[in-house]
Amino acid sequence: MPPGSGLIRLIQGLNRVNLGLVFMKGIANRQNKMFERKPARPQGSGPRGLAEVPLMKEPIPGGVRTGGLVLGLVSNLLLAGRIAQSAKHCHLNVHNCDSPETLLKHARGERPALIIFDWDGCEAPAYKVLAAMRSEEFLSGVPSVGCVSTGKAALREEAQRAGCHRVYLKTEFLRDLDLILSRYAK
Repeated sequence: MPPGSGLIRLIQGLNRVNLGLVFMKGIANRQNKMFERKPARPQGSGPRGLAEVPLMKEPIPGGVRTGGLVLGLVSNLLLAGRIAQSAKHCHLNVHNCDSPETLLKHARGERPALIIFDWDGCEAPAYKVLAAMRSEEFLSGVPSVGCVSTGKAALREEAQRAGCHRVYLKTEFLRDLDLILSRYAK
């Protein structure tokens, strides 16, 4: 073997690799020309026009009254945030209360369109609010919904017997929250 033959083989191998890369790059260029990507808007059209600006999600049709009040007795902050976000999309005001007394005080001050209960964290206070709502004529017709985790599914029937209009499983409640708010907050 002559001296330097290993180096020659190495260089020849690198040239083959480079030729393969050049060949692959040529194929990729041809494919890009076949499926040419078009820009989302014409080049040089300036800033996006008003029609292109994403607007706030529109409320679900069904005659939702704007400015209605949704009261919540929810201890889970993530759930309270989701309710507030969905209520905003439906053009409803939301107030999450930390005790049954404050919820009843707000409900007596302005008749709410809907009352939401989290039966996982506020079971005893929710029963207290429902009992007070049944006893007062002004609040007896206010719709109330609640949500419960799958592990406490037996609590659904008890809550409905206590006066809660509808108790959803938490996954179902979160999935259909916009629809629920628009349906009950008319």
